[in-house]
Amino acid sequence: MRPSEIYNALLAFKNVESDMCMLKSQCTSFSTCGAKSVTKVIDFDEVKNEYCRINAIHPLWKSVDGVCAKQHDSLFLFVEKKSWSQFFAHQELSEERILEQANDFSLNEKYEKSVEICNSIIGQNDLFTEDNHAFLFFSDINPDTSPLTAFQYNLNMLAGTSTEIQSSAISASNQEIEKVTCKKRRFVFCRDFDRFINE
Repeated sequence: MRPSEIYNALLAFKNVESDMCMLKSQCTSFSTCGAKSVTKVIDFDEVKNEYCRINAIHPLWKSVDGVCAKQHDSLFLFVEKKSWSQFFAHQELSEERILEQANDFSLNEKYEKSVEICNSIIGQNDLFTEDNHAFLFFSDINPDTSPLTAFQYNLNMLAGTSTEIQSSAISASNQEIEKVTCKKRRFVFCRDFDRFINE
């Protein structure tokens, strides 16, 4: 099946579309960022909840937050959304605490259960090959800290947060992303999501 066909089959199972900025909870940065995503995604937490309800699965499985098909039907994307800026604003910051938080993301478990749910809903065990899907970690902190624009954005976004703490969060995120068994994995800055989808 093509990625768009998988997307449409999931949408037929549970019609819950959103955009990434509003998925789970409204992005707290939108008022200052102004770069609201226009890409439609399926709220996969809602799909998972419905799947678990129908199949009497308790406790509920973990899953990715959203799924979508990349433009030109080239990839099906499993997307996990995490806000480091909210974490920075409400936690006592230390490298140890950041590592604990990243470890709690359970990214590989969420990815693998999401694949299982998709396979089960559509009724095929071989929906996903190494080349037809990817795992995206979607966050409000930019993993590419070299360009000046990224640096300026991160300074504004994370005012009062040291670059050392920010670097620790990027490093901890990357360590968890590397544990995901999907061959194609990527850390995507929220403001770059639509551009990535359309590449």
